[in-house]
Amino acid sequence: MRRRPITLALAVASATALAPGLAPAFAVVTPARAEPTPPPVPSPAYELASPEPSPTEALPAPTQQNLAPRPATVAQPITITSRELSVELDPAFPRVLRYTDRAGGATMGGSTGVPAVVLNGTPYPATVALTGNDGVTARYRLTFPDLAGVTLEASLGVLGGRCAAFTASVGVDDVQATRGSVRYTVEADGAVRARTPVLRAADPAYELSADLTGARYVDLVVDDGGDGNGNDHADWGAARFHCG
Repeated sequence: MRRRPITLALAVASATALAPGLAPAFAVVTPARAEPTPPPVPSPAYELASPEPSPTEALPAPTQQNLAPRPATVAQPITITSRELSVELDPAFPRVLRYTDRAGGATMGGSTGVPAVVLNGTPYPATVALTGNDGVTARYRLTFPDLAGVTLEASLGVLGGRCAAFTASVGVDDVQATRGSVRYTVEADGAVRARTPVLRAADPAYELSADLTGARYVDLVVDDGGDGNGNDHADWGAARFHCG
C-alpha cells in the first residue's frame, strides 16, 4: 500500500434539553436587596462525550495504529453549511465538533478529541494552520517539526444534493512488510455495493469504487480476511464521496 492517509477518530455525542419549571400560584413579597454581579459567561467549550455505553469487555491496548484521541476543547468553533446541514469545526485541527440538521434542528456530535497523526506507522506531533474557510469548505495545512519538508493539506466540506459514488485507494499499510490480510466492503442501506478481494501486505493499493445512487446511509467496513486480525493495519487512502 503506497498511499498513507491520516485516520481521524470520530465519536457520537448527545445533548439533553431541560424542561422549564412551573410558575408558582402566588408569591410572598419581601424587601428587595442588592444581588452580587454575576460573573461573565465564558465562551462555549466543546467536550463531546460519546453516549454509547461502556464496553463490557476489555479494550485492546493502544498501538501506534490505534491511539486514543487527545482531549481538547474549543473556545470558538468555525462553521460550514449546506442546504441541509450546519457543521461546526475545530479551527485548530481538521475535525468535526457537531452536525446540525437545519430543517429539524437534530444534532449529532463529532470528534471528542484531537486524533494522532500516524505516518508510516509512527505518530508525529503536528502544527496546524487554518488556511481558508469560504462557508462551504474549510482548509488546513499540517506541518511536522520532526519531519522537515513534509506538509499535508486537508479540507472538510459540505455539499448540497446527493452523493452518487464513493472511491478510495485501499490496502494493508506499508508498515506491514509481509503480514496482514484485509477485505473492504462498502454497504449502502444495508446492501453491499462494492467489495474487494482479500488484500495482503505485498499487494499494491486497490482502487475501490462504489455506486451510491439513491443511498440514504453508507457503512465502510473492513474485515480480517478470514484469518484473524493480527497485523491487519487497513488504510483508506484518498477516500472521497462524490456528491452533486
